[in-house]
Amino acid sequence: MIETRLCENKDWENLKKLWIKAFHDSDSFTDWFFDNRFAPDYSACTYEDGQLISAMQSWPVFLNIRNRIVASSIITGVNTEPAFEGRG
Repeated sequence: MIETRLCENKDWENLKKLWIKAFHDSDSFTDWFFDNRFAPDYSACTYEDGQLISAMQSWPVFLNIRNRIVASSIITGVNTEPAFEGRG
């Protein structure tokens, strides 16, 4: 079964492992990122049969567009478990 949903705090460890596998960032950066820039309400994850297979993290920001403040978000990372890449 495939489930796509907003992330929750309980996904933190799985998301971090997938991030490391996809981006090969240093431990110090990865720790900083997930301690300071993980916003579950602005991130989505896909699980298949209980395994995290894909994730998209974003961070809330405000944009000034034509002198109006607009709530938005910046995508900070998108990654997929290598065995699941290319499946559409």
